[in-house]
Amino acid sequence: MVHERAGWILVRYEAALWSVLGSMAYLAHDNSRLVYPDILWLFALLLSVSLAAAWAVRRWPCKDWPHAVCTVASFAVIAGIQARSGGQESNLWVLYLLPLFSAALLLRGRELVWVAAGATLCDALLYVGPDSVWGASVGFELAVKTGVLWAAAGSTWVLAESERRVRARVEGQREALARLEHDLKEAEAARSRDQKLAEVGRSSAAITHDLATPLMVIRGYAQMRREQAGLDAEFKKDLERIDRAAAFCQQLAATTLSRAKTGEKATALVDLLKSAENALALSESVLRSRRIEIRRDYADGEFSVRGRDHELERVFLNLIANAAKAMPDGGTMTVRLSACETPEGRRAEARVEDTGPGVPAEVLSRLFSPFVTTRAGSGGTGLGLYLCRETARRCGGDLCVFNRPGGGAVFTLRLPLETAPVCAAT
Repeated sequence: MVHERAGWILVRYEAALWSVLGSMAYLAHDNSRLVYPDILWLFALLLSVSLAAAWAVRRWPCKDWPHAVCTVASFAVIAGIQARSGGQESNLWVLYLLPLFSAALLLRGRELVWVAAGATLCDALLYVGPDSVWGASVGFELAVKTGVLWAAAGSTWVLAESERRVRARVEGQREALARLEHDLKEAEAARSRDQKLAEVGRSSAAITHDLATPLMVIRGYAQMRREQAGLDAEFKKDLERIDRAAAFCQQLAATTLSRAKTGEKATALVDLLKSAENALALSESVLRSRRIEIRRDYADGEFSVRGRDHELERVFLNLIANAAKAMPDGGTMTVRLSACETPEGRRAEARVEDTGPGVPAEVLSRLFSPFVTTRAGSGGTGLGLYLCRETARRCGGDLCVFNRPGGGAVFTLRLPLETAPVCAAT
């Protein structure tokens, strides 16, 4: 059926016309062919049927049968009007055309055939009876009326169907244009992100190069202080952490510049458990100062994966830092490591879980996109998780996140397991 509003307006106009015709029948009370007050009651009934049809169109806008039933009922009423305005000789048989036009505009082909057959039958019943006189002229008259009714229904339906096809085609073109517009906006947004990432890359290369000197100075002072006699044991441990963190940054910066120049891929085997433990060792004192309890849940076995040890440590450091920021008032962070079977093969699975509020639902699906962050007002850039996932994908795996029903986020890193023995990364 056509749009709900169009059908409702059409039937309302039909009801208005029945009101006008009923008024005209009342004014024509001196016509000897009109039977009063029967014909006035019949026009009132016809108006009621039209109002019922209007209600049915609004109540069931996607169903054809309610309007078809109302249309056939209106044909029965019109047959009664014919019988009380001259019978076979009544000119009011043309009243069939109005609901027939409405049906042709609103109904599909099969329903319209039944409606047209109902109009023909109601008109033909006036020619059946004890007082009916049949002849060539009567048969011809009935055939002409039937032909007019079917021709009116058919021609109107053809025009309406053509309009519906055009409307559907225009709607399809409008939807296609909307999709193209959406794709264009997505492409422009992606190009903008790529430009920002390119700028970040150029700036990062320069910053990475310039970091070499201050990192060397930091390591030099830390090592010099460690060699002094009489140092407190805890202070010496702090100096070792500083030296280890600076060494990690040096290695990360050197490898980043090397990969930017050559584009080489990592082929070394890395112990994923060792990478997780190194990241925890760098973060443990900070986590404890924030009242965050660390839990380890490591399955038995070796977890050898392809990659670079410092890059995988950086992934764990980012995930640990995100978990800590999600628990500003303290909580529990759990690091799990296990193996699992996937359709792509055997995978090492590392999980970092927190007891924070979880990732907001509106951000969850695009959390790994560049420049998307939940902490834009507190220094978040939206690049850390994006870079972590890129690292995971370069190693043949992936990084994903979901919220636990009881609260907290779970970041899952999956990487292909290797069976070869672990060797040092280069």
